[in-house]
Amino acid sequence: NTPQGTQIQGKLGQLVDTHMAAQLLGEVIGTLPPELDRRANIAYDHRLPWLNMVATAEVMYSKSTNEIDYANLNIEQTGEFLPFDGRPIYETVSRDFSGVYYLRNTDEGDALNATLKVELPYGSQPIWGIAAYTYGEANVVNDATSSRAVSNWQFNEAADPNNAGLSTSDFEVEHRVMINLNYEFNRNSRWSTTVSAFFNHQSGRPYMSIFDADFPSTNEDGYFSNDPMYVPSGPDDVVITNGTWEQLETYLERTGLSGYMGQISPRNPYKAPWITQTDLAIRQNIPIPGNSSLQVSLDIFNFWNLIDDESGHVQYVQFGTLQPVEYQGVTEDGTPIYSLDRIVTDPENNPLYETDNIRSRWRMRLGLRWSF
Repeated sequence: NTPQGTQIQGKLGQLVDTHMAAQLLGEVIGTLPPELDRRANIAYDHRLPWLNMVATAEVMYSKSTNEIDYANLNIEQTGEFLPFDGRPIYETVSRDFSGVYYLRNTDEGDALNATLKVELPYGSQPIWGIAAYTYGEANVVNDATSSRAVSNWQFNEAADPNNAGLSTSDFEVEHRVMINLNYEFNRNSRWSTTVSAFFNHQSGRPYMSIFDADFPSTNEDGYFSNDPMYVPSGPDDVVITNGTWEQLETYLERTGLSGYMGQISPRNPYKAPWITQTDLAIRQNIPIPGNSSLQVSLDIFNFWNLIDDESGHVQYVQFGTLQPVEYQGVTEDGTPIYSLDRIVTDPENNPLYETDNIRSRWRMRLGLRWSF
């Protein structure tokens, strides 16, 4: 006749003993390999027949071997599932603990970068530079952006929080075009002047849609801001308590979620707007007596924003997640009930993206270097 609370606490204690004490203090510390991933790359350089230009093709691949992952040992699956999307339901093991976070390793995750580059090296001609395109993929189980175990587990969006699975990294840059050009005037003089331009055009940061955190935890794990949104297949697949299906459908089309109708949204399936910026630099050499020299430099970062206030903006989704709907439970037949948030019902006054006020501004820097 052991009280129920003692049984649950004993069960949790057994989990802590076996998983954390034995594995963390014994196996992991004693055998943790030094490498987190394995990397390989292959590249080919070819000198072109014009101006000593060099063309390069390179592929780099990284495979995770001991990346980190987290689980909360204070919750367990009940064996039940949400009726409309099949995600598992959890229950708390013991109310005596707010959470018991188990750090473990995973060999899931990889990254791929493929680059094509043409380079005009610095040489006898007054102009030199680089033009390159890079394609990138990055897949992880947990990006681990926090210094706290609870945050790394709690804010890792997944339909099954203790078995997150592989997904697109928060830091993936899928496409990037980079051009750097330099021209030196009066290069045979001690009064030489170098003008440089750097152009960068790249994909925005990945983001996703999750349920609003106002409703008690969707899967009853007791945590919020980590539940991917279920995308209804049509107006008969959801009950909307405010707004209309047409408003929700418009949001799905704007964000690309219409491609996942009838499914749980994957993690980070779409990207913020492209980022396009140009930096300019001028270096003026000034001869002075003796063996020393002076150089005056002027850098203008995000130059086109100086010309046009609407250019060079960096837009992003805060924390990489949008919360378009508040989940309010299910009807008797298992249909989800949604309350639409303002980014769905009033998109003109509630934009999807925020603008980075620092990186979206032009900046200027004046410098003086004395070399001796």
